[in-house]
Amino acid sequence: MKLSEAKAVVTGGASGLGFATAQRVIDEGGQVVLLDINDELGAESVKALGERAGYVSTDVSNEDSVKAAISQAGDTMGGITLAVNCAGVADAGRALGRDGP
Repeated sequence: MKLSEAKAVVTGGASGLGFATAQRVIDEGGQVVLLDINDELGAESVKALGERAGYVSTDVSNEDSVKAAISQAGDTMGGITLAVNCAGVADAGRALGRDGP
């Protein structure tokens, strides 16, 4: 896939791996809509990414929220050609310690 032609949605796109992924798509010339629950950070991230970026407030743990966000993102970009899932819905915690799981 040519990222220069990508119309991407990125869950968890306002920060971390999601934001880095969105930045790469933008740097290559593509479009991206960030789907995230953090509206304040989402607005900041879109501002940093520029005019080919958008944001839709989305709770990935709620199917109706995701369906609505995907529909809005598709309308904004004239379709979707790439989806990247980076959203985390679990609490942070150690998965593996010295003594195993």
